[in-house]
Amino acid sequence: PRQARFPAELLLEASERLVADVGPAALTIEGLSRASGAPVGSIYHRFPSRDIILARLWLRTVRDFQTGFIEAIRKPNPAEAALAAAMHTPRWCRRHPERAQVLMLYRQRDLVAAGLPEHLNNEIAAVNQSMSEALADLAYRLFGRRTGGARRRCLVAVVDIPYAAVRRYLADGRPVPDDLDAMIATAVRAVLSDEQHANPSRR
Repeated sequence: PRQARFPAELLLEASERLVADVGPAALTIEGLSRASGAPVGSIYHRFPSRDIILARLWLRTVRDFQTGFIEAIRKPNPAEAALAAAMHTPRWCRRHPERAQVLMLYRQRDLVAAGLPEHLNNEIAAVNQSMSEALADLAYRLFGRRTGGARRRCLVAVVDIPYAAVRRYLADGRPVPDDLDAMIATAVRAVLSDEQHANPSRR
């Protein structure tokens, strides 16, 4: 069969550039048509609505990020896994600056509307569940518990610290500096070291 002239991936790449440059509100079917060169009819053939495009863009971006994050968090040594997972954020942001702006500057609710088809909601739930399970598993390996203070400590260390560190640069459209990695690593070790060998029953 003849290859599609305007495949879904091409339209998602154009959507990514629009959202990264101007924000989700800038993504309209007409704007995407101008940015991609695709006729409006071709866009609707791939995506029934603007909301579907944004949801698919969010899923595509999160899955790309999570692939390396979950691979890192599954390293055999839990302390090394936590550090590798935290380091994944700045390194991924340097490799994919536009994609990073979509993921780090906007929340899920900024891109994912209510009332989506059930199959899309199921995909979104599965992506979120994968992240939740990975963090719970790391908390157990580090502290002996999957919930409560143990999970919060992991969340701060491997998600909140690197997110806060890179967001300033992404918001300004600047590259994430290389020397940020060492500062993130220092903060991650500090958050984890206080409790790593404490009695799990205290958390």
